[in-house]
Amino acid sequence: MKTLTINNQQTYFAIRSFFSSRNINHYVIDKYHLEKKLIIKQSLLADQQQQQFLLHLKYHKFFRWLESGLEDVVFWERPELYPALVADFKNLTADLKFHYIAPIEARGFILGGIFAGELNLPQYLIRKYKPWFDNFPGENVEFINWRKEKEKLFVFDKKLAGSSVLIVDDLLDTGNSLTASVKALEKVGMEISGAFYLADARVDDQEDNFNFPILSLVKTSAV
Repeated sequence: MKTLTINNQQTYFAIRSFFSSRNINHYVIDKYHLEKKLIIKQSLLADQQQQQFLLHLKYHKFFRWLESGLEDVVFWERPELYPALVADFKNLTADLKFHYIAPIEARGFILGGIFAGELNLPQYLIRKYKPWFDNFPGENVEFINWRKEKEKLFVFDKKLAGSSVLIVDDLLDTGNSLTASVKALEKVGMEISGAFYLADARVDDQEDNFNFPILSLVKTSAV
């Protein structure tokens, strides 16, 4: 049995939410207070589960955690972790082929700028709809956002039909904005190679709704 030493309670909540979201019974989690450290005992894992677990450990500081789970993304406050993020992004997306990074407004624009600059790729922005966009060729799709309000996403038609994109955003929850993004992009002829999120917080019955890979650093349904 491997032992991982965790230095603060926030990290403990992050790891506990990871376990509980998967309902994985063969994890053994013991909480101790020893010299102001929390210790989590981890049983041996399958390779894929272990990789996700280690990513979860590595990037829990990108998020604000409550005992009940993930509360918010605070990635923007930890620039010292950006190089590691870029390296793992490249590793996770290595098998995907895409011509454009397609970030979703607004926080996705921050990630899109980082990744596009690193890969030397252009961006294909997915915008929040504004009435003056009607003056330009493009497509908009309405969806229900996390506040239960109607919202629209818009993409400008740049006559790039057949090009492929990687959709990028910070948090995947209901999947409604991703669904709207896919519909808008497909209306202008773009192909979806995959999507990348800092955190994937979908529940199990939402996970098979897309026909392309969805990659993330953290995967938990506890939000």
